[in-house]
Amino acid sequence: MRALTFLALAALFSVSAPVLAQDFARQRELNALKDIAASQRQQTEILRQQAQRDSARAWREENARVNAQRDARSARRFDRH
Repeated sequence: MRALTFLALAALFSVSAPVLAQDFARQRELNALKDIAASQRQQTEILRQQAQRDSARAWREENARVNAQRDARSARRFDRH
């Protein structure tokens, strides 16, 4: 009886082992894809922040240029009087 039980368990394990190996490989692939997706989301966020900083810097530079032009016009008007 024990031998029969052992053989049944051995047969079950021999059939289920490849399935478990396939599941393990599939899980590894899924984990790798999740890591890639997370990395891409992180990279996208970094690029979004960089674009936001660049836009703010461009706005400040343009604002400084406009202010300098206005100050130059004011100085010329002041010099005329």
